[in-house]
Amino acid sequence: AILIEKLDTRESEHSLPVLTLYTKHPCPLCDVAKDQLKDLLPRVRVVEVDIEKPGNEAWRQCYRYDIPVFHLDGQFLMKHKADPDLLEERLDALASAS
Repeated sequence: AILIEKLDTRESEHSLPVLTLYTKHPCPLCDVAKDQLKDLLPRVRVVEVDIEKPGNEAWRQCYRYDIPVFHLDGQFLMKHKADPDLLEERLDALASAS
C-alpha cells in the first residue's frame, strides 16, 4: 500500500507544469527570484539547471549573462528577474486549457 501511495504522488508531481530555472552557484539574484515566486511554486515542478556544471555548456553559452532564466514547460518565460504575475497568468492559462 505504501508503494502505491508513493507512485500516486509521483504521478501527480509529473502532471504539474515544469518550471526550469537556469542558475549557477552562487546566484543571489536567483535566490531573490525564487523567493518572489514562492507562493506559486506549489503549482509547478521546479527543475534547476546549473549552467556551470559539465554537460551544460550550451546553457552557459546562452545564459551566462542573463541568469536567472525561467522556462515553463520548455518555453522561455522570463530572465533577469522574476515576474510572479506573468507566471501566474501562464499557469492559469495552462490550467484552463486542460
